[in-house]
Amino acid sequence: MLDSPIHALLIEDDPEDALLIGDDLAAIKGGRFRLTHIERLIEGLLRLGEGDIDVVLLDLNLPDSRGLETLIGARAWAPAMPIIVLTGLDDEETAIQAVAQGAQDYLIKGDLNPPLLARTLRYAIERQRLKTSVDRSAVRLRQVITNIADGVLVVDMDGIVHFANPAAETIFARSADELVGLALDFPLVDKETTEVEIVRGAGRTVTVEIRTVPIEWEGKPAILASLRDVTEARERQRYQQSQERLATVGQLAAGIAHDFNNIMGAIILYAQILMKIPNLTIRQNESLEMIHSQARLASNLIHQILDFSRRSVMELGPMDLLPFAKETVRMLERTLPENIHLRLTYDQEEYQANADPTRLQQALMNLALNARDAMPKGGELHIDFTTRTLTPDDIPPLPDMGPGKWIVLSVADTGTGIAPEHLPHLFEPFFTIKEPGRGTGLGLAQVYGIIAQHKGSIAVDSQVGRGTTFTIYLPAREDKIPATAIQQMSYSSLDGQATILLVEDNTATAQAVLGALEALGYEVLLAGDGLEALSIYAAHAERIDLVLSDLVMPRLGGIDLYKELNTHYPEVKFIAMTGYPLADGGKALLKQGIVDWIFKPFDIADLARRLRAALEGS
Repeated sequence: MLDSPIHALLIEDDPEDALLIGDDLAAIKGGRFRLTHIERLIEGLLRLGEGDIDVVLLDLNLPDSRGLETLIGARAWAPAMPIIVLTGLDDEETAIQAVAQGAQDYLIKGDLNPPLLARTLRYAIERQRLKTSVDRSAVRLRQVITNIADGVLVVDMDGIVHFANPAAETIFARSADELVGLALDFPLVDKETTEVEIVRGAGRTVTVEIRTVPIEWEGKPAILASLRDVTEARERQRYQQSQERLATVGQLAAGIAHDFNNIMGAIILYAQILMKIPNLTIRQNESLEMIHSQARLASNLIHQILDFSRRSVMELGPMDLLPFAKETVRMLERTLPENIHLRLTYDQEEYQANADPTRLQQALMNLALNARDAMPKGGELHIDFTTRTLTPDDIPPLPDMGPGKWIVLSVADTGTGIAPEHLPHLFEPFFTIKEPGRGTGLGLAQVYGIIAQHKGSIAVDSQVGRGTTFTIYLPAREDKIPATAIQQMSYSSLDGQATILLVEDNTATAQAVLGALEALGYEVLLAGDGLEALSIYAAHAERIDLVLSDLVMPRLGGIDLYKELNTHYPEVKFIAMTGYPLADGGKALLKQGIVDWIFKPFDIADLARRLRAALEGS
């Protein structure tokens, strides 16, 4: 163990490289490192003679020595001193040769960072101390490696274990008696760092980083292997890579969804307009109903994509999740087959969060229906609520969870389970393990996006043949949710009599919305973008009752159009149409109570309700 401060001697003639290394050492948290910098080899060797140096960082190309001769001279002067060679990006081969000549390790200057530097220094000192101990006494070696924090194995040249320290016992979940005599099922290579997957005695697989050094053990050549469990670090790395991959796919999906919203919006509105034509034949009505229903299905797929890409519109508000969960369970009891036993458990009477009940119910239903499909012969579906409080010192269940109180919602089934190779891709859109025709591959992707928009996280654990558990973590509200009365609006008629300025740059969408407005009895003025709308409004301000505008348009978008109109006509009534969620600027306008929005694609009834509400000032 390295309990005392580490004194490193840096022999480096480049002042900029020396400054960077000094900064890296200073940035190591709790590192307790001290650095002495010298520019020439001979001066460095003289400094070594003073006896208080723990490790040397050595540049091979110095004013008074170059190449491997630099290392050979340093080792001849101080054979027991751990030496780490510094090299550039283009000279790694020489550094490898230096390690073969007795250097403990090497570092590439361009890739240095504080954690790597700290770990390399500590490893170099530990390995040198181990090697010195081995050379002096096998008994002393046993004493040292028994007490170090990393796992240590001594393995002969045939791969048979001859010694294991207590830390190695922990890594393998086996006793030293079980390990000694065991033939390793992975190779060990002298003076290399590798990572291997090890199946522990309890059956769990862990990732282990292994560093090796050749030694002599009981008079024969052997390999001393230093082992470190890096399972958690690699899991965090894979999780981060998965999050980045999902974010990239989500951004692409959102752009596609916006274009499809315009297309589906036009189809839905035209189908509804045509369905109002009197004296249609039964066949014509059936055809229009089919067009309308299929367009709605396509619209639902778009909503799933937007949910996944975290760009759907969320109505987040104070909410107690327990009554919501009880109502969802009652709905599922009417939906799920009788051979599936549904159970809801909880450890307190309130679980207060900021949530969108509609979107959260969609997520819970998706998970429940997935569980149903995984239990074709029936089974148990368990929905459970608990809470968990994380302190700044706690290791969170998922890397993107911070300190605070969390609501933990788990959905567990006893179904067929999910194969390990499928788990990393489970939340990716269009990935499905169901049979063709039984799923779009968007259900779990939608769940992932909904939870992410609630600032939550979701994890999955599954065993083939035993079942799957999805665990959702949602930030809990600390304050009490006030009781509020929800006012319901009623309309005597959805038809209107007013003049609407319609602003839409997509021709097909503009004509479809125009037809819907005229079918509702409104007079319509049409503009192709924001600048044209400003001109029309200026000419007809006294007769325009409301502006219905797309948000994303060339020349002048909807938000800027509203700002311009509101500056000159403060009483303007304005509804935004969008295939995207409102950006921060749009949300700020909504908070003023002036602007409403309608999400594409919409139907005539929804459009009529929002128009009437805006015109009546509701």
